Amino acid sequence: MAATGLDPHRLIAESESRTGLNNWGGSAFTEGLKAYCDAASGDAGLAPNARIETRDMILRLLSQRLALYRDRSLYPEIADQRIERPLFITGLPRSGSTLLHGLLAQDPRARSIATWEHEDISPPARAQTYADDPRIARTEARIAAVPAQVQAIHAVGARLPDECNFITALAFQSVNLHTRFYANAYVDWYLQADDTPAYEVHRHALQHMQAFCTRDWWVLKSPPHLFHLPRLFATYPDARVVFLHRDPARTLPSITNLFSQAKRRSYADFDARRAGRETLAWWAEGLRRALAFRAGATHASRFFDLTYEGFIASPLKAAARLYDWMGIDLAPAATPMTRFLADHPKDKFGPHLYSAAEYGLDTASLRRHFADYIDAFDIPLEPGAP
Repeated sequence: MAATGLDPHRLIAESESRTGLNNWGGSAFTEGLKAYCDAASGDAGLAPNARIETRDMILRLLSQRLALYRDRSLYPEIADQRIERPLFITGLPRSGSTLLHGLLAQDPRARSIATWEHEDISPPARAQTYADDPRIARTEARIAAVPAQVQAIHAVGARLPDECNFITALAFQSVNLHTRFYANAYVDWYLQADDTPAYEVHRHALQHMQAFCTRDWWVLKSPPHLFHLPRLFATYPDARVVFLHRDPARTLPSITNLFSQAKRRSYADFDARRAGRETLAWWAEGLRRALAFRAGATHASRFFDLTYEGFIASPLKAAARLYDWMGIDLAPAATPMTRFLADHPKDKFGPHLYSAAEYGLDTASLRRHFADYIDAFDIPLEPGAP
């Protein structure tokens, strides 16, 4: 590991030296850090630039974690925050979750994790300066350099809500960490690891962001919550979950192409078909775990099922049905939601172009693979799947 600079002990020591901090909020995260460093160090095919990027990313995450727990010590009110009835959005990626998340976050009563907040987590956001915090401009400057074709795949914005993956990465348990690699030892570790550390830091981050900028409820989103529904409800017993559904013949090729953008930078000899096989296996397992959890009757009333077609056909009507289910009046959110939809039309940055065949995927086999899921939720099959 020393040759690649991915020794976890040295990375921790360097982070402490850079920041002058040493309160990590516990040591459970080090298991994930070690698994990640070991996997990246042992990946013989990983390009040198990818190793450098990986090291820089780890140091950023370690510094963010130290800042989070420094603030938790400085401001006792953070630990007193209660996270009540948060709303989570999940489902297979590319099922409309980003648009739904952005739409629901327009409600002035709702709180979400803005991109600028998780990119520079300390100090805690303040209600008085939330709209013009100087960290917004820094994030906007970074995003301005993101190519339009990348934005076409997954739109991001400094003020837009972002995924929980960026928070659970502080425990080194996140899909964001392994999208740049082929399936390796880290993925094997992730699938069997205790996910308590990830959801502990998730809750601590929400408390951190809520302490001085409180609203009525949280709106959160992450497709990988599919893997962790038991832990999600153990952490947030009164959680509510919107479960989005879309034809897997559309979602799987699309998410494979998204994940492959990082892999193409990481490997000189990128193998598209391998990426397709591994992405399919990963999300099939996530869906299997989620549906197994839902098969129990305990939390049945906590799920709101929504098809992609039903949402895209009329986003505001879908939001109205969701609000009825939550027992909340939509009226205060109608105007900002309408404005958001006008500002974020489909293909704003151009169409997301990709070929399922490049990744060894095809419509018929994907629908056979997910036939039980399609039937169980009466998911419409989309014409012209790539």
